[in-house]
Amino acid sequence: MIEQNKDMTSDNETLTQPIPFIPSYFPKTLMQQKYRFFKVPKNLPTEWNKDDSLEHIKVLNNGLRIEYIGPGVNIWRDAAAIRANHPIPSEVGFYYFEVNIIDKGSRGNIGVGLTKKNVPLNQMPGWVPISYGYHGDDGLAFKKGQGSEYGPLYSAGDTIGCGINYYDRTIFFTKNGINLGIAFNNVSNKELYPVIGLISKGECVEANFGAMPFKFDITFYSKEILLWETSIGNI
Repeated sequence: MIEQNKDMTSDNETLTQPIPFIPSYFPKTLMQQKYRFFKVPKNLPTEWNKDDSLEHIKVLNNGLRIEYIGPGVNIWRDAAAIRANHPIPSEVGFYYFEVNIIDKGSRGNIGVGLTKKNVPLNQMPGWVPISYGYHGDDGLAFKKGQGSEYGPLYSAGDTIGCGINYYDRTIFFTKNGINLGIAFNNVSNKELYPVIGLISKGECVEANFGAMPFKFDITFYSKEILLWETSIGNI
């Protein structure tokens, strides 16, 4: 899913910044054009950032699997979150990642979503402003601390995907490859990070940022977005 790209050029212009990698669902020509305007090289998320989390979360060797090792007693006091190592540049237009639920722990208090840098990590995704989350224990989609009915519960063995469409400023989630529909409208157009929140003992999840095939058909989805955006002149 991830391809290394060096010295990519247009017909008559050489890129001034290297492209670290492009997930396979991004058309190379489009990404080449966008990266030309970046002032500094920008990376997409590839793993969890152990230095951008609370001590209640342990990052395992591959940088993709995390587990909750905190007390897990008080749902408000013991929450812990972790951000990915890089934000999603809004210039890419859209982005998607998936999380495999390895163990739901004692209560299944797992939240998957997106958040801005510097948002407190002692809160679940969506409990604070500029943070968005879909929670497994109740199926609610949280934004600014308010939960709305959204999707089914999820637990061990499920795969939850999260996608952001910067063209129309929406966030959607998937479960086991099925699109659950738009969860949030009018989302921030700033750079957001993939985020996971955990609360109860034994919870364990593993992310896929594109190194492995997704359960959701993101290639078809991305083509549909690009066709629509091209037709109205946004690209």
